[in-house]
Amino acid sequence: MRKSIFPVLLVLLLTVSCGEQNKELSQKTEATGLEYGRLLSMRPRPDGAIEVDIRNPWDTVKMLQRLLLVADSLEEFENPEGRQVVRTPLKNALVYSTVHTELISELGGDSAIGGVCESKYISQPALRRRLEDGTLVDCGNSSSPVMEKIIMLRPDAILLSPYANSTDHSSLARLGTTVIECADYME
Repeated sequence: MRKSIFPVLLVLLLTVSCGEQNKELSQKTEATGLEYGRLLSMRPRPDGAIEVDIRNPWDTVKMLQRLLLVADSLEEFENPEGRQVVRTPLKNALVYSTVHTELISELGGDSAIGGVCESKYISQPALRRRLEDGTLVDCGNSSSPVMEKIIMLRPDAILLSPYANSTDHSSLARLGTTVIECADYME
């Protein structure tokens, strides 16, 4: 059975905070089974940033997304390829899929989730409590989220599942928020 490669990316998004952790990158990658992934590649850079390439699962000769994971502590870095910059660790992410909230919870990253879509499907007790007390924002349906709530949340990243021919996230891009396309279900 093939293991999903998404946990590797999640671990990096939730934990990478300094260049020294690049030494741990290969261990984390190995522990989560990246060798089975075909759509994701990651390359640590000498400056401490990590280049991430996510192939388009519907046309694997194309890239779905090219990210540059940069630790908050890294003030100066180069981005000559114009990759989408993601500051790590994430502190206030909007997560569209409850499958991903479950995985983030398993990795101990509940506090990095600031908002969710499809909240009626969330089963984790800690997240249910946060929904009830209002510290976790319910942004509505993942196919048509409430933009006003997203604007108020001001997430540092939005994690969503892309679908074939629906990669137009221009309304989200106008917010200036990083959109991370989690195509792990296609792996």
